[in-house]
Amino acid sequence: MSAPQQVQDVAAPRKRKSRVLSVLGVVVGVVVGYVVITPVIRGEDTPQPTVGESAAPRAANAGDRASAAQAALDAETHCEKAVAERLNSPVTPGFPEAHETSLAGLGHEVRGVVDSQDGSGASVRSTFECTVFPVGAGQFSVTVTELSEQ
Repeated sequence: MSAPQQVQDVAAPRKRKSRVLSVLGVVVGVVVGYVVITPVIRGEDTPQPTVGESAAPRAANAGDRASAAQAALDAETHCEKAVAERLNSPVTPGFPEAHETSLAGLGHEVRGVVDSQDGSGASVRSTFECTVFPVGAGQFSVTVTELSEQ
């Protein structure tokens, strides 16, 4: 008869432990809920990052913008060089306008106008379009897709 009594004695501390853990879980949940929800109910703003915390993302964004601007400038430069090589008189080209468009971060499309001279020395204005893709560190693949006189 003492064996069944022994089983009950072992089971009783486990039940108490699980009840204590359950009550503790409820208390922790209530405290966390209060801390999170109270400012929302009061209409208080969420804490703002300090100057040091928010400066790093801004610096990274500024670096990204500078890098993107440099990539656009590189694309225009490489495109203009490729266009100049295809002109009849590549010594005298002028590029009064060029516009770069990013191609989903993969490359660039550059469109613009080039002023040059034909074989007789007369001024000629042409439109051009290029695609420029980086293929390595400082290496670019440039394709002149359009070069036509106006």
